[in-house]
Amino acid sequence: MHKVFWNNPYQSSLTTTVAAVNGAEILFDATIAYSFAGGQESDRAWVNGIEILGSRMDSGLIYYTLPPEHGLVLGQEVLMTIDWQRRYRLMRLHFTAELMLELVTQKYGLEKVGAHIAEHKARIDFKSDANISTYFPELLAEYEAIIAADYPIEKNYSDAIAQRRYWKIEGFAQVPCGGTHVRSTAEVGMVTLKRDRPGKGIERIEIRLVEPDKIERIMTTERLILRLWKPEDAAPYYEMNQDPKVIEFLPGPLSRERVAEFMADMNAGFAVNKYCMFAVEEQASGAFIGFVGLAQPRFEAHFTPCVEIGWRLASVYWGRGYATEAARAVLTYAFNVLKLDEVVSFTVPENVRSQSVMRKIGMVRDEKGDFLHPKLPADHRLAQHVLYRIKKVVSYSRSNVLVKLFLISAFHNAHPCARCQVALS
Repeated sequence: MHKVFWNNPYQSSLTTTVAAVNGAEILFDATIAYSFAGGQESDRAWVNGIEILGSRMDSGLIYYTLPPEHGLVLGQEVLMTIDWQRRYRLMRLHFTAELMLELVTQKYGLEKVGAHIAEHKARIDFKSDANISTYFPELLAEYEAIIAADYPIEKNYSDAIAQRRYWKIEGFAQVPCGGTHVRSTAEVGMVTLKRDRPGKGIERIEIRLVEPDKIERIMTTERLILRLWKPEDAAPYYEMNQDPKVIEFLPGPLSRERVAEFMADMNAGFAVNKYCMFAVEEQASGAFIGFVGLAQPRFEAHFTPCVEIGWRLASVYWGRGYATEAARAVLTYAFNVLKLDEVVSFTVPENVRSQSVMRKIGMVRDEKGDFLHPKLPADHRLAQHVLYRIKKVVSYSRSNVLVKLFLISAFHNAHPCARCQVALS
């Protein structure tokens, strides 16, 4: 059985084949549905829309229980899906618990006597007569330092035949574990700790995530909300990235797995840098319409390292000035809150819509800055790029009066400050 959740824990759908049928119990040749083990709860999953009722492990195989009337037959090709929101919370809480357990073990030598990772809370029980909450300030300080460092989390087999796995942070720990894990520590995010005492000589740490989606908004404009990403953004973001108009100047459409990775990257990046490509929501309808925000280019060029501003909106929202409105707010945030000195943007020469937005928000093309994108072949249709820049203070002339603008309001047309507010949560 191929356990895809180990190779790609971000995959939320899988075409697989029925390998065995024993009444209501089904075996598949591959699976993305994690089965309860090591304290981590099972995924909620469906096969052809039929919910999986339970599962058991036997000799490295996972047998799934479906309703008796499932109708599946040997050799049948089926679609397996999971509740991605639940999986992602379990992944993050699982690694949070693993990290906290390792810190307690290394620093205080306490023996673990129990653990459980559920969707909204994890717990670890230790054998101790001391009040474990006295350790919380030091534990949280070290935990948050690891999160901020955004260490990559290595996952692999220690014994492939026996299916024994581990996670590893170089220089910190290597720990046996067969659960699902995020890619790097920043993705886990911040947590809160609570002490409980379930029995004599037992101290319990309860762990809850500080959910990024609880930060309702980072910025508001007259018509828009810029915020962190929520699980429910995945479906509309995936759909807009299948639209030929939206991806005209991109290498191709995004898969559901890449969408999940992107959203996780954005929230993890915000936890470390306090910026990302923010999800954009239309205030009037509450609809997700795309993203506008900041990022560090993940390639080397003559102008890197730097911070870029970028945007991508669903095509039904084009032509309303939304990209310009949101980008102005993001530049205000970049210069006034993040204290950046310069922001850049780039695109292919044919993308005149994006270049128009760049000019509207006060950016100026660097005529000597054209470059070939290093992640594309030199002869690729999208390789050639133009570069725009903007400094913290912009000077321009209107009606023969020189105006110094500190990026609180508009850049090339009158735009009252009240219509471009930055609201920090």
